[in-house]
Amino acid sequence: MDDMKSKGRSIKGETNANSKLTDKDVLDIRNSDEPNKTLAEKYNIGSSTVSDIRSGTTWKHLPPRKDKYISPMFKLTDQKALEILNSNESNIDLAQKYGVSISQITRIKRGERWRHLHE
Repeated sequence: MDDMKSKGRSIKGETNANSKLTDKDVLDIRNSDEPNKTLAEKYNIGSSTVSDIRSGTTWKHLPPRKDKYISPMFKLTDQKALEILNSNESNIDLAQKYGVSISQITRIKRGERWRHLHE
């Protein structure tokens, strides 16, 4: 398998005969704000497949989501996470404002989530 990859002989994406998705489908999934379950039903695939596509675990040869990352709960984008990082509001107020848990706000501020924004 490694030999195939190193020599460029692996079949990727829609060129794989077993693929249910096209490259365009995958890009649409990555850039959609719809929940995983909705997209899974729309494309007749599993929710975990949608999650793997969005996280970049699969279909690695295609570009990532336009705003780079979205939380698993699809509530926060990079822009919202930056607003949280730069805010002087309390964690409780921020959690209510963005509809996430207080612990999620704490993790963002500590750099445990959205690490790339701390660089």
